[in-house]
This record gives sequence, structure tokens and C-alpha cells, in this order.
Amino acid sequence: MKLDRFLFGVLCLCSLAQAATLREVFANSAVHLSYMVGANSSSGSGFILFRPTDPSKTNEPSVSGQAFLITNKHVLPPEGRECKLSMRVTTGTQAAPAVKTIEIPIVGSDGKYFSTVHLHAENDVAAVAVTREIVKEKMKLEFVFTTLLGTTEKLRNEAALVGDEIYILGYPAGIFDTRNANPIWRVGIVSTSPLLGYSFPESLQTTWHLPAHIDGFLIDAQVYPGSSGSMIVNKPTSTSFDAPGAVVAGGPRSTPYVLGILSDSIPIVDVNLRLVTRMGLGIVQSADAINETIEFFFTKK
Repeated sequence: MKLDRFLFGVLCLCSLAQAATLREVFANSAVHLSYMVGANSSSGSGFILFRPTDPSKTNEPSVSGQAFLITNKHVLPPEGRECKLSMRVTTGTQAAPAVKTIEIPIVGSDGKYFSTVHLHAENDVAAVAVTREIVKEKMKLEFVFTTLLGTTEKLRNEAALVGDEIYILGYPAGIFDTRNANPIWRVGIVSTSPLLGYSFPESLQTTWHLPAHIDGFLIDAQVYPGSSGSMIVNKPTSTSFDAPGAVVAGGPRSTPYVLGILSDSIPIVDVNLRLVTRMGLGIVQSADAINETIEFFFTKK
């Protein structure tokens, strides 16, 4: 199926500097997701990324492109039964914002995912083309650009290193403010290298059904159900752990990149209490996997 058969129009975003602060743009991009199939309901997190038609022209007053909802595969409704995904968003303007829940078609009457849905072949990442819904529902056009994805190529310039602080934007335990669509911001640190991926010991694979290897990294943070699909963003800084006395203004470490998407947490057995508790380590799927999932829409024939 060709691109023009399932992409639903082109958004035109004004300069983000004029529309909102960067903090507001990141907050507006994060969304609460939920669905109900029969008597079973589920909720999670996600975020919207804007892919410019021409990434080299993102500094122009207006930029055209497409919008994609990014979340985990396991946050989406499963195939088998027709279903929509409810997305809680902000509509209106900065002066008069409003909250609205819009419905995103995910599974058709044939029990299969629509062509607007793409799942990464190996990683727990899904992308849904949502330009049509955004235009129809008059959502605030303030989304993070895909040019801020912290891919391996960008991170090689030391934009994010082990021990750096991060923000986690999402809806842990399905918590949200009934008056607005702003996410809950939490903090953590990068625990393993985003450049190397991570391979789990066989014992953990067997006990907790973890994969042998992830294209991503671990974070030290409190991760709870509902956090799946949260956006992971590095905290901008002008210093480095290796050279705390050297300040580099405007360097690569001063850019807030989307490092990846939270997909799971690692449990641990408390032997004394005989309880399974949360270790405080989260699993993050890489920004490369997010980028590949989006780019599928533009390369599939």
C-alpha cells in the first residue's frame, strides 16, 4: 500500500518558539491512552511526534509534515476484535485550552490493524498515523519534532551518557488531572549506555520472561503500570560528569532529546517478605526503533 493511500493530509506548524515554550511542547505531545474490549479495559501512555516533510527546513515560520502517535505494542488493543484507542488531548489555543478525548481507529471490522498502524518488527514500539484526527479535532499544533529523536548517530556526540538525568513524561497508574491533559513529569537517570543496547542474563530471561537483548537501555526510576509508552527525555545540561568544572553553553548536551520510550520494568523477589516488588529499573526502547517505525510509512511500497 502506497503512502498517499493512508496518510491523511499535511499539518502546517508555526514556529514552536512563537507558539509555546519547549516545556509546553513536550507536555502537549504526551497523551493518556485507554481502550475497552468487552469487559476488559486497559490504559497507558504515549506521545505524538511531528515528522517534517523536509527536516532541513524546521526553522522556517511554518513547517509541513505528518503526525504520529508513538506507544508500545502492548499498549495498543490486540487484533481480533474491532476497537478504537481513546486519546486524551488538549484542544483549542494557548489562551483558551480545552480537554477532549478523541477516538483513534486501531482494529477494523476484519479484526486486523488498520494500515495507519505499524508495529516494529523486533522492538516494543508502535506508530499510528494520526494527522487526520489531529486536524479534525482541532488539537493544539504543538508537538515534538522527529528531529529531536536521540538516535545513535546524535548521541555519539555525548548528548546523553550513563549517569545523566532524564525526565519521564507519562501517566503512571493511569493518573491524570481531570482539568487538563498535562502529563506527570518524573525523574530518573540513564543506567546503561544508550549506544550499546542491553543483554539480560539467562536467569532473568527465564524468571521474568525478559528478552535476550534489547535495542535500548535501562533507567533508574520508579516505573509503575500505566507508565508504558512514556517519553524519555534527557535533562539539558552544560556540564559533563567527566568534566564538571567545564561549562559548554549551547553544546550537544544542552538539547532535550527524546531518548526512547519506556516499555517495562524489572521486578525483584524480596526473599524475607516473599513478595515480588519493583527494583526501580525501567526498560527503554531506543529512539532508533521509534524512528524506524515512523519511517516505515514513507518507505513501504
